[in-house]
Amino acid sequence: MEIHIGQIIQKQVKNSALTNAEFARLIDKFPQNIKEVFGKKSIDTDLLYKISVVLRHDFFSYYTARLFQEKDLQSDGNFIKGPTTTHNSTPARKRLTISYEIDDPTITTQILNLIQ
Repeated sequence: MEIHIGQIIQKQVKNSALTNAEFARLIDKFPQNIKEVFGKKSIDTDLLYKISVVLRHDFFSYYTARLFQEKDLQSDGNFIKGPTTTHNSTPARKRLTISYEIDDPTITTQILNLIQ
């Protein structure tokens, strides 16, 4: 499942006490351009940081959660370039356990769907 960060941001703005115009002003955008932000599937990290601060929500966590679901990621954060082996030439497997507290039931459902 792909992350559509603009839709996630739009939902958080809707759940906040801010109007679209107020939100736009706080992230240094013109109100007429705010729908462009909501339509983005990906976004500049500086802007995402600013949005995270304004809405007091860690939008980077959606990417982090997805990153750790990737099958090619080792527990040390490096990507596997090929099978690793132990002394008996059997491919080694590593288990990675991650714990997050997520308030949004929609995101929780999406994450659970990813790992099933």
